[in-house]
Amino acid sequence: MEGVGGLIMSKRHQHSLHAASVALESRRGQQFIFLHIPKTAGSTIHHRVLRRSPYFIDVGLESPKPHFTYRELAQQLSPQTLERYWTFCFIRHPVDRYLSRIRYLQRPDTADVARHQEEWQLANTVGCPKQILRIAMRECPAFLEARHGWPQTRFIVDDTQRIVADFIGTTETFSRDIATVYRRLRLYEKFFRRLRSVNVTGRQYEELKQDAELVGMLREVYAADFELFDLVQARGGHGLRGLRLGSGACREGHAPHPAKAAA
Repeated sequence: MEGVGGLIMSKRHQHSLHAASVALESRRGQQFIFLHIPKTAGSTIHHRVLRRSPYFIDVGLESPKPHFTYRELAQQLSPQTLERYWTFCFIRHPVDRYLSRIRYLQRPDTADVARHQEEWQLANTVGCPKQILRIAMRECPAFLEARHGWPQTRFIVDDTQRIVADFIGTTETFSRDIATVYRRLRLYEKFFRRLRSVNVTGRQYEELKQDAELVGMLREVYAADFELFDLVQARGGHGLRGLRLGSGACREGHAPHPAKAAA
């Protein structure tokens, strides 16, 4: 065992079984943190890249939860240590991400693993994604308060509400952006050319992506995520560190107050 970046690094290559956020080091000395935002291709990155790649070694820090925020990470590491790590994440268009979450909850195998029974029950009792969101906003805040329902922005801001990721990719441009990550870490590209996505969702709700009412409700709940996605598309995922999103939706709350939503 030896110290790396203020952490204890194991010489043995090991990762947690769940697709958690992780702090790792490449065998070429590049220290980095992957922040796994729920429903943003994180399982593909974690299981197909980080766990299987011969180029990464663990530095002894794993999330106690399947997904944790940068602020939770900052409670375990000093600011000086965090500054030494190159941080990246992937995001997804808010509409597609919401529909992916519904499809995930409605899979037959999610009943036993649903972290909040309220979200599983609502998704499988109501069925229609638009109606699920309408009920969640008015009557079932637990659905939005579940970690899978948090805004993407909440995972990648510090205590001052500024973006902390050095690079933000999108699932919509996954091949290009994971290549950017590998180049930054000075790794061989031939490995990710063999990538196969996991937790791939179908197209059963494809038409809802254009539903004006659903999109409008999601813009109300996830205003900062829409803003972030537009910024990432405009800038290619670079140069966003330190920016504070203007909508305020990435701060303490993540959903409108039920009374306001019902008005």
